[in-house]
Amino acid sequence: PIQAKEVVDLMRSHEVHCGILLCGTGVGMAIAANRFKGIFAALCWNEEVARRSKEEDQANILVVPSDYVSPHESIVLVRTWLEASFKSLDRYQRRIDQINAFGGQ
Repeated sequence: PIQAKEVVDLMRSHEVHCGILLCGTGVGMAIAANRFKGIFAALCWNEEVARRSKEEDQANILVVPSDYVSPHESIVLVRTWLEASFKSLDRYQRRIDQINAFGGQ
């Protein structure tokens, strides 16, 4: 959880615009990062989920479950996620706006 907060702090200070976290299952990192307003940490285990997390859900942190994907697959996930961009279609933007309205830190 400490590393998740460190990445979030770097994003909030505008030192970086996105983050990548690795952990065994990825669940703890995703939970910790998603505690903060404006953070959309997505737990991704394949290319399609990684791409769609950015395109449809505007994920700004990729969480890789390192116990369940190989080092090569991790690299593919990171590349896929970094190359994707938010589609900003009305239905996706509406969903992001609804989530942002929930609040947080």
